[in-house]
Amino acid sequence: MSAALILAKAIRFIVCSLLAAGFVNLFRLSMGGQESAGARILGGVCLSVGAVFALVAVKSFVPEHPEIDARKMEQLERHGIIVSEEYEATRAIAIEPYENGPGYLLELRDASTLCLRGFYLEEYEPQDEPGQPQPRQFPNTRFQVKTHRKSGDVWDIICLGEPFEPVLTVPAFSPEEYEVAEILEDGEIIDSPTFDDLIASKGRLPKRSGNV
Repeated sequence: MSAALILAKAIRFIVCSLLAAGFVNLFRLSMGGQESAGARILGGVCLSVGAVFALVAVKSFVPEHPEIDARKMEQLERHGIIVSEEYEATRAIAIEPYENGPGYLLELRDASTLCLRGFYLEEYEPQDEPGQPQPRQFPNTRFQVKTHRKSGDVWDIICLGEPFEPVLTVPAFSPEEYEVAEILEDGEIIDSPTFDDLIASKGRLPKRSGNV
């Protein structure tokens, strides 16, 4: 799940929770010390609407059935809203998680470097939870990235090859580094520096001219 999608769900959860609380309060006020039919009807309406918003708020973070997600993805792809690009990777540098989740710099078959970073990558990391172990799925020798055509947000990754371990794991960027280093965007591809240079610099890129 991309950071944008998580943010959208969080906003919907907060808004619906506030609306639900507001309608429940209206119910309490309309019923307080009043026995008229109008007050009872208004109270019932407020309570019902509040319950609906509460249900929507809870549903915001309840994962949908995979088949439903798959159908939605197919529809979005048919309408050209979601576009897919396939890549082959040979090496990877892992970037430790920070505010926007973990990241990877991936050396592609044509010697360019692809940057992927975001909370959605956590789904492909090895998991050691009791009863639910999960081996590493990404980085992968061959994978497909599905992105939103307009926003460029990554919606999904489909692993098609073999997973492999990163050649190097580097710390997340510090706030100070954001001022002096070039921070690649999620989904950005660069041709230079070379991947060996990125290993030597621990994944840090000098600020490009014009961006200082």
